[in-house]
Amino acid sequence: MDETHKYSIYAGTLEACIGAIFLELGWQESKDFILEIFAHNLASLNSSSELKDAKSRLQEEAQALGIGLPQYQVSSNKEGNLFNCRVKFNDEIFNASDPIKKDAEQKVAELILHKMGKS
Repeated sequence: MDETHKYSIYAGTLEACIGAIFLELGWQESKDFILEIFAHNLASLNSSSELKDAKSRLQEEAQALGIGLPQYQVSSNKEGNLFNCRVKFNDEIFNASDPIKKDAEQKVAELILHKMGKS
């Protein structure tokens, strides 16, 4: 089992647990559970942390510049275990790959932001 598949299983299990707590005990208990398991991560955030993902930041930059929004073209390899993402942005082609489709898109957006000096 590859790392990506393992993390996907963990994420699904956590989501199911949170859903079960919500259904059985309600909103407040599920919120308390989430805050407890993520307390360390939340405590390490500060007000200057960039909380938006790369795709969101890139979209905002494109809108601010008045240029077209990036169009993400994603394809997978024959085995379906690697996603290749291609974006034409400002007349330049950017590519990135990852076993997770969303991560491939985020990587491409990061490349573009870096090229723009906005990473």
